Amino acid sequence: MGSLQLSKLYVDEIEPKTNAFPVEVSTPFFLLHENAATSVGSTATLMDNWDVIADNYSGFSGSTYTIPQNCGGVWIFLLRVSILGVANGGWSYSALKKNGTIDPLTETWSACHVTNFPRNNSHMISLSSGDTLQMYISQSNGTQNTDYSSRKSIFSGYRLGNLT
Repeated sequence: MGSLQLSKLYVDEIEPKTNAFPVEVSTPFFLLHENAATSVGSTATLMDNWDVIADNYSGFSGSTYTIPQNCGGVWIFLLRVSILGVANGGWSYSALKKNGTIDPLTETWSACHVTNFPRNNSHMISLSSGDTLQMYISQSNGTQNTDYSSRKSIFSGYRLGNLT
């Protein structure tokens, strides 16, 4: 039976061999940062205060990301949220609403053991061109605000590849 050998590769920068052109990413991706507090209660609340940091296929508008034409397939998403005042013993929740319905494959309930600790959730889901996505959150401690000043919420995603 053969053996598997793992190695490490360390680089500071990757450049084309000719150094003539920068490396460009053709895979659709987006990165949004929260730009204002969102008031959050115990029911799912739409996150709609976003600054677009990157969106190479222009799929984001308002509070919604639309999967670009010919870009269906497997996508990976990162949802990060920090809600102020969710005490030890409470919970926070995040999910993606796909085409107007909460996608159960993206629901994440996080027990809070440290107050105001950011929660990071990643999801890999299958999508079709034209599908729409929105980020929703909730929490267990009355009505609180997200911590947009020091621990911004993030909504990001990129296409991993086609389904075969």
